[in-house]
Amino acid sequence: LISLIFGTSAAPDVIPTQGITAVSSEDIAFASEAGYRIKLLASAQKSGGKVYGNVEPALVPVSHPLASVNNEFNAVFINGNAVDDLMFYGRGAGPLPTGSAVLGDVIGVARKLEKDSAYDIVPQLRYDSGLEFAGEGTNKYYVRMTVADQPGVLGKITTVLGEYGISIEVIQQKYPHELDGEIVVPLIFILFPTEKSNLESALEQIMQDDVVKSIENIMRVE
Repeated sequence: LISLIFGTSAAPDVIPTQGITAVSSEDIAFASEAGYRIKLLASAQKSGGKVYGNVEPALVPVSHPLASVNNEFNAVFINGNAVDDLMFYGRGAGPLPTGSAVLGDVIGVARKLEKDSAYDIVPQLRYDSGLEFAGEGTNKYYVRMTVADQPGVLGKITTVLGEYGISIEVIQQKYPHELDGEIVVPLIFILFPTEKSNLESALEQIMQDDVVKSIENIMRVE
């Protein structure tokens, strides 16, 4: 998709990729409370002469068309400077849709062989935009962590985030519960846009404090 839309090549091993195994029922419940759905997105955008992209679970507002894509359905959502928003939607799994896609490729190859012509699987060779793929880029993020139920914990965390220039849009504290003989509470943050590497550095410093028990999940917010 990156090569087709942006005319640049991005090898799979350089695209930040994360599956859905870390998504828990707690994440799904909070997303719903806050007006989001969690969807596994392959996302890319052009900004400042570079292309940024990733394949990761993300919080999508319930008002967005992608939030209603469920079960075996897939969708491609595109925003262009002239066409505005476009979405292509249909079945992307199951025996008949998968069989149709595979057989369509086989027929395409067979037709090329019959004509003794090349089968083009690298469209970016025909159109090179000169854009550079530059990783994940800047995004809003959702962070869920478990901390000790003690005074001043939230202040310590927000201070470290501030030191890294990370602003907080939403903070939510869930009900305390016992974990390994200690009372802990889940803390949930939605952060304003920041670089992923910047956020990871801040969280690494936060984890050095004994009052922070674990970072449960980090997801982009669309």
